[in-house]
This record gives sequence, C-alpha cells and structure tokens, in this order.
Amino acid sequence: MLKVFLFFVLSLPHLYGNTPKWVFSQSPSCLNSNICGLGIGQTLERAKKEAIVDLLSHLVVSVESKIQQETIRNNQTIKTNVLSQSEIKTKIDELLNVRITQQYCNNTRCYVQAEISKEDILTQFAEKIKHKKIILQQMYSPLDFEKSEEIYAEILKDFLIFKSFGGGKITLPDIPQKPAFSIIFQYSGDPIKSNFLKAFEKAIFDKISRFGKINNSSPWKFIITMSKDGDNFMIDASLNFQKEKHHSAIIQDSKDPDITQTFFAQRLATQTYKKIKKWKNIN
Repeated sequence: MLKVFLFFVLSLPHLYGNTPKWVFSQSPSCLNSNICGLGIGQTLERAKKEAIVDLLSHLVVSVESKIQQETIRNNQTIKTNVLSQSEIKTKIDELLNVRITQQYCNNTRCYVQAEISKEDILTQFAEKIKHKKIILQQMYSPLDFEKSEEIYAEILKDFLIFKSFGGGKITLPDIPQKPAFSIIFQYSGDPIKSNFLKAFEKAIFDKISRFGKINNSSPWKFIITMSKDGDNFMIDASLNFQKEKHHSAIIQDSKDPDITQTFFAQRLATQTYKKIKKWKNIN
C-alpha cells in the first residue's frame, strides 16, 4: 500500500506538493549498514510513529526469514528453535536507539525516515545475552530449575536474532540440568504410627521430586522435621546447602479424630509442599 501511495504522490505533485527524493530512493546507509523505515502522515508526529512501525516491521520480516528452522549446536546437542512472529516482534519492539534521520512536511503530508544501525542491533542483543547468562550462572538451587529453563530459552531466542543480523561467535551457556538433592526426615515428640509416617514420606517424595532428582550425596538437602504433641503436629521444613540454611517454614496442624491417618498425612505433606513452592519466588 505504501508503494501505491508513493506512486500517486510522484504522479500527482500538484496535489501533494514537493516531495523529497529520499522518500523514493533509500539512502546509502539504508542499503548497507542501517535498516530504515518510512512513515507518512498528516502530522509530523503521526509520520514519525509510522516510520518506526515500518522499520520494526522490516526487522521482523528480515529476522523471521533468516531463522526459520535454524539449528543451534550446543554441547554436542542439536536443538531446532523456531521463533514465532509474535515472539520476534516482542523482542524487536524492545530495541532502543531508533533514530529519526529525515523529515519533511508540505501542505498536505509529512514524511519521516527512521533508522537503526545493524551494529547497534548486534550490540543490544549481545548485551541481553550477556546479562541473562550472568543471571543463569547465579541460579543453582533446586528451586531455580524451572526459571533457569525459561532464561535459557530466552538466551537461545536472543541468540537466533543476533545470528540473523550477522553476529559473530557467542558462547552459549550449558543447558540447565535437573538439580540433585536429598530429602531427610527427622522426628521428635510423641510416638508416630508407622503407617502415618510411610504415607507422609511418600507424599513428600512424590511432590518434592518435581524439583529434580534424588541423590543422597548432593550438598542440597530438604530437611523435614516433624514433632508431635498429642493430636497436634508441627513440621519444620528447610532447604540447606551443606550446613547453610537457605529457606525455612513452619507448618502446624491438628488431626481430627474423624479423618484417617493416611488422609491427614497427605494433607500435611500438601501444606508443606505449598510452603516450599513459595520459596521459588524469594530471591
């Protein structure tokens, strides 16, 4: 549509007045080192917005065509990554330093050219990757695994766009691996029935194992301490790295005589797991 409009602008100068040459032919910088967009509007502000939209649209199309089914090799593992157009657009829209390099208004229209250099795009995406790699390196707790997978996926997407603009070599981080940890149970207070303990421990294992894999030699340890006083139970749950405690929570509940031992054990385990999941949102 923009080309059709420009044809009429060129053909009907008596309606649209003088139109600058750069509207019809891209500048050398747009053909080489920069990516440009053209905007036309009844006001200068409108034309500027349209120029930026046009520039970003060019970027999205350019990136999309270059990274379809692109393969990334990392640590001998082949992964195929396809960015959706909406994901590309989101990342492109975050770019900074789009410059207005040309603008002109006549009696009826304003024309604006926006530019961003390919070098600037590469610098911005290289910085994004660097920043996310630093965050990823700081994530080593069993509670960090899901988030680390998300950050790693974002790094790969940024890397694909970086490569699509001719970016050089960037070392990708290792693929996040499921963390290992052990679960230790401790008991105190009044005697606790063995069928209750078995039901509680099984429920805890089933829930906490979602964070990774059980390895008794791991320095990460979930310590679950249960104390009983009559029908009143207290759970002291903590996550420890060697002897250092990273998180802790207290759960208290009382057993109603009308409910079974198994049901109450599972209820306690569920309450404990809910407390542990909240640690994922604590820095």
